[in-house]
Amino acid sequence: RRGKIFAGIGVDAFGSILTTIIGFAAIPFYFNYITNDQFGTWLVVSGIIALITMADIGTDQYMTTVIADNKIFNGPGVSKYITASLVIKFIMALFFGLIGIIQWFCH
Repeated sequence: RRGKIFAGIGVDAFGSILTTIIGFAAIPFYFNYITNDQFGTWLVVSGIIALITMADIGTDQYMTTVIADNKIFNGPGVSKYITASLVIKFIMALFFGLIGIIQWFCH
């Protein structure tokens, strides 16, 4: 089991490194097709997407694993797990929304 975990981490790390290298290598080619302003917009949108992706703390995967158990899925406690997951997601959205509002009004 431990070997599978390390293999998964290794494959994930390799994919992340490869994606980063390809992304940097492709930047000069972008300027053949888009302007500096369009590239800046693309960077901002990519940054927002990356921030949202990093904010995913695994609640969906956890819920899938927990609810897949028949005892929990058919039991009275399933609403507790769903409510907790939604509360966590709401707090994260509120946090990032407040950061966005602060940034908007500070500039």
